[in-house]
Amino acid sequence: TINLYSISDTYVTEVNPANNYGTLAGMLAGTGGSGATRIQSYIMFNLTPLTQIGSAPLIVHSATLNLTLTNPQGSAGVAETLRLIYMYNTSWSEFALTNNTQPEKTNPSEYYVASFNTTPAGAGGTNISFDLTKFVGWQYSQGTGNISVVITPSKLTANKITVFASRENTTDKPTLTVTYTNQTPVLTVNTSHTYLNYSKGMMI
Repeated sequence: TINLYSISDTYVTEVNPANNYGTLAGMLAGTGGSGATRIQSYIMFNLTPLTQIGSAPLIVHSATLNLTLTNPQGSAGVAETLRLIYMYNTSWSEFALTNNTQPEKTNPSEYYVASFNTTPAGAGGTNISFDLTKFVGWQYSQGTGNISVVITPSKLTANKITVFASRENTTDKPTLTVTYTNQTPVLTVNTSHTYLNYSKGMMI
């Protein structure tokens, strides 16, 4: 099992579409003002620390995204329903991403991971997690180095904002916990032929 820290995370907002927030210790998601402005968080991880031994297959058994909620901003301490969505586009940069430059999202009706309710004001430090096993396993098998997800409001409701700790937070950085197996080939010899058997695995 390995714990990966996010390599990029930030948020974008329609209120200030040209602003970048990559240096902040928090990521916002939800809706602001009258509910006409969408706020979205972006998170990226690098999968190359998953170590494949030679040509032996690597199998991802579980991959869990772990986030920490901090106190909602100002008076926006109201439970909000948000969506976490797979992102196949990882070309965005933490210190350059804005609402104007954000990449196109994968169809959320087909690829969203989960809808969830955040906690109201005063519940800072709450941990939430998401199962990304299929997404991480598939992306790794395709040779993908980076993966990213976006947290977006499921609907526009007035003044509901949730704050997640970003990688700039000193104690509660976003993590991706991955358990995987490297299948070690076993040389088997009999009188008719020789072949490699991948039936035995080594747990990392």
